[in-house]
Amino acid sequence: MGIGKDLLKISDLKVSYDADYAYQAVLDGMDFVIREGEVLALVGASGCGKSTAALSILKLLNPKASIEKGKIIYKGKDLLSLSLEDMRKIRGREISIIFQEPLSALNPVFNIGYQMSEMLKLHPGLDSNKIDKRILELLKQVGIPSPDRVVGSYPHQLSGGMRQRVVIAMSISLNPKLIIADEPTSNLDVTLQAQILDLFRKLKKELGLSILLITHDLGIVENLADRICIMQNGKVIEEDITPILLRKPQKDYTKELLRAADY
Repeated sequence: MGIGKDLLKISDLKVSYDADYAYQAVLDGMDFVIREGEVLALVGASGCGKSTAALSILKLLNPKASIEKGKIIYKGKDLLSLSLEDMRKIRGREISIIFQEPLSALNPVFNIGYQMSEMLKLHPGLDSNKIDKRILELLKQVGIPSPDRVVGSYPHQLSGGMRQRVVIAMSISLNPKLIIADEPTSNLDVTLQAQILDLFRKLKKELGLSILLITHDLGIVENLADRICIMQNGKVIEEDITPILLRKPQKDYTKELLRAADY
C-alpha cells in the first residue's frame, strides 16, 4: 500500500499544564498531518512536547493538562469534540498507542493471554474460542515463537523484546488504522531494535497501517520513517521527506540535532 490521503490532521493545537501558580504551554501552535500508509516521525529533544502530542490525540492527558485550542481531525471528525464514550470507540479500534516501557504497559498480575483477551472482548462477534484462536494468530504475526507457552506467561517472565512484541500484538488486535509508537525501542539493545523495526515495516505492509513514530533516535527515523517533523518548544519547526531533511536541513535547530547525532 502506498501513501494515500490525509488520515489525521492536527491544527494549531495548544496544550498547557497547571504548574501550581500558572499554566505552562507544552504545545503551542502544533501542526502536522499523517497520511494513510505513512510512517511519520516526530523528532525533538526531551521536553519538546512529542509525547503530549500523542496523548492529546487519544485524549489521555494528565488531569493537570488543558487543551486550550486547536483541532485534531481524524477521518473528518474533530476528536476534541467527541464525548468520552465516543473516544472509547476510537481507542484501540481506530487508533492504538504503544507506550515506551512495555513492562509498565502490561499488568504484572495477569498472564498475557488474559490481558489480550480483555482487549479482544471489545471486538464484536468474537466468542471465547475465536478469541483464543485470534490471540495465537496475533502472537505469531508479531514473530513470537511458541505462542502457546507465551499466553500463560506473566510479563516478568518474558524478555524486553518479547514484551514489546506482545504490546505490539495488542495494539493491532482490533485492526486500527493508526498506531502511535512512543519511543518503542528505547529500552532495547541494537539487535532487538532492528528486529522491532523490521516488525513495524512488515505490519505496515501487511495491514496498511499508518504509524506516528515518536523518538529522538535519528537512526531509527532514517530506517523507518517516510517523513520527519522536527519539534522545538511545542511546535513543528521543519518537516520534509526523510532523505531530504536528513541531507539538507533548513533550520539551524535541525542542523544542530543532526550534528549531535553525527549526521
